[in-house]
Amino acid sequence: MKFIKNNSYNIIRLMLNQFGMMVFGLVLSFATGSLESGMSDKLLLFVSIFATGFYMVLIYNIMWEQGAKDIIRIEAGRMQCDKYYGAKVAFVANIPNLILALLVLIGYISSKGSSGLYVSTYIFSGFVQSTYLGIVKAFFSLFENPEITLLLKSFIYFFTVIPAILCSTLSYILGLKNVKLFGGKKKAK
Repeated sequence: MKFIKNNSYNIIRLMLNQFGMMVFGLVLSFATGSLESGMSDKLLLFVSIFATGFYMVLIYNIMWEQGAKDIIRIEAGRMQCDKYYGAKVAFVANIPNLILALLVLIGYISSKGSSGLYVSTYIFSGFVQSTYLGIVKAFFSLFENPEITLLLKSFIYFFTVIPAILCSTLSYILGLKNVKLFGGKKKAK
């Protein structure tokens, strides 16, 4: 609880970014849905990759900034270095997503995908994670067996939090080292 209280600013920033990307992803998904089926799927995948990349840039900026601020405190001896800070913050910010993913899985296990719990939480999770919608749809199109697809659908939302956690971790470490992903090291003034 102390970690959440002390880092609530960054946790809330990450959650707000995800909410914004949810709206952005939904708008883009609806915009591509009015096209022909084959064209729509390809465009949805492209839009989803773009939205996911944009989301990662937003996460990168937040966590890089925090790492760049923290290195000053670390070098002054006022703070201890925690290279996993980015992962911890992203994990806490994604707890609602993980709870939804768990509810989807419980709904699937309890009724093989036919319960109201499974259907409602799966649909709601799809809205919350709409940034990844095209990627998820393209992934499921690889499988022909509907039983396997249904089982994978019950697990997929556990995996959608991984990019945010990895990006947060890498961004924070790069911020600690004062290395920008694009443009090399930040020059001292």
